[in-house]
Amino acid sequence: MAQLVEQRIRNAWVLSSSLSIGSASPRSFAERGLFSYARVRKFICTKSYFREVATLHFCKMYQYQYPRPAYTADVLLVSHDENSRSVLLLIKRGGEPFRGSWALPGGFVDEGETSISAARRELQEETGVSLDTTDGLKLVGVYDSPGRDPRGWTISAAYTITLPGMPLAVGADDAAEAKWFPLSELPPLAFDHARIIADLKARL
Repeated sequence: MAQLVEQRIRNAWVLSSSLSIGSASPRSFAERGLFSYARVRKFICTKSYFREVATLHFCKMYQYQYPRPAYTADVLLVSHDENSRSVLLLIKRGGEPFRGSWALPGGFVDEGETSISAARRELQEETGVSLDTTDGLKLVGVYDSPGRDPRGWTISAAYTITLPGMPLAVGADDAAEAKWFPLSELPPLAFDHARIIADLKARL
């Protein structure tokens, strides 16, 4: 029950359109009549509260005066292990959102850069795996479902390539770790990356 109450307080705190992040006192928030002052004070002393405030501050960096999508590129790097199983390279996210979650290597497309070039660059930056050219990268799909990224409206082009052997991969840049996983034994994934991988599996 206590966990459910904390969840409700967190949702109300985060979604309140009149709340300037971190500026509302527990009493002023409680005076809105949703929760008692004591419950609100208890909530803002939890790790959950500080985690949500940090995430909101981070997401504010991606708000603009006029709506426009962010453009990203993701890579589905496939290989085969010693048992001939199909394996996929994932990275553990080192920053928000989804810090500590597994995801596809990828990131934002720079101005003046194509998505396929960004995919090659991000793969090298986050895993150390370098592709000589973009020629082998094939488009899996373009993903633009509303709400797919908590930072805001984000469109991603996902590319795949299959390499022989399993190139050594080391997490770097935004990635805390890089690791090969059997395609049949993937961990829980950030964003909508499970859907992207499902689309890849349907093509294999």
